[in-house]
Amino acid sequence: MWEVRGKTSSVFLLGSIHFAKDDIYPLAKPIEQAYERSPIVVFETDLAEMKTLETQTKLLKAGMCPAGETLSQHLSKETYTALQSWLKNGVGDPSALDPMKPWLASVSVVALELQKLGFSPNQGIDEHFHSQARTDKKEIRGLETVDFEINLFANLSREDNELFLKSMLEDADRFPKIFADVIEAWKSGNASKIEPLLLEITQKYPAIHKKFLTDRNRVWLPKIEELLRGERNVFVVIGMAHLVGTDGMVDLLKKKGFRVEQL
Repeated sequence: MWEVRGKTSSVFLLGSIHFAKDDIYPLAKPIEQAYERSPIVVFETDLAEMKTLETQTKLLKAGMCPAGETLSQHLSKETYTALQSWLKNGVGDPSALDPMKPWLASVSVVALELQKLGFSPNQGIDEHFHSQARTDKKEIRGLETVDFEINLFANLSREDNELFLKSMLEDADRFPKIFADVIEAWKSGNASKIEPLLLEITQKYPAIHKKFLTDRNRVWLPKIEELLRGERNVFVVIGMAHLVGTDGMVDLLKKKGFRVEQL
């Protein structure tokens, strides 16, 4: 977590782990204290809206193949065969994701792999603070709309769709080690260790890295700057990968001249 100081207030930037275990709680005191000092809590998007039936229906509509099509028609034979092999070993059914488009299959691969390891989105850092903020009746905001997040995936080109799935499959065997190392580094606040762990995967595919991290960071930057011009403290919870690296939010804010301190 980092504190960014404005003239009369602070914005606290907390790197979220979207899937976690309950043993990550209780969180370190500086994190809880920063939350308590902030009447406004900001997430990547509206988590309550994300859970609605309407949003889930939109998500499925965007992520499922049209009638008469299957996943194999949207992938090279090599990538589809690799997915079938992973599914056969992981869930026993090599055709389990056939109705999905590649991007939704990619998200499913990650979710299934993490759930096998005992991680749950219900224990995620963003979910934890969203629930807490609602209980505490704090003002809750999102940096982008739910529709934007759905379209982020739905508008991937055929090539990027395949790259996204290919990258997940290539690293699936390493997920237990990667995630264990990420959690350990997160708990100790070791940003220099987190950076290569998270960005190694995405940087192999520059188009994916740009679309999901770099471009969004640059859109969020003026929104964070606007928060820093306010008079109230703000607690911002976004994925860890958005905070580290040369295109990360911390580096972008430092380049703008803001005082940024890791807590």
